[in-house]
Amino acid sequence: MRRTATWRRALRRKFQNDPRLLPAAEELDRLAIEAGEMTDNDWARLSPHYHWTSQTWSDAVSQTSRLVGFSAISSFAEFVDCLVGILAEQNEIAA
Repeated sequence: MRRTATWRRALRRKFQNDPRLLPAAEELDRLAIEAGEMTDNDWARLSPHYHWTSQTWSDAVSQTSRLVGFSAISSFAEFVDCLVGILAEQNEIAA
């Protein structure tokens, strides 16, 4: 999330007239803080997909993070919902 927030801020140089970029970066920063307070329920949903070396996991987190500020993700619970959905799609494609 923090990496995507930094990327969004950098995009402001190229797309100066896009008013969504800075609020999206700020929302990502806020969600990153919320992630530090993840509930057991959130972790139970994510843990089957998680491995620190998993490219699938990393890609899904990146894809979900890029949606923040451009879709209806306004809480960490909604971030988890979206992430789990993307991971489920990736697992279906891989099967």
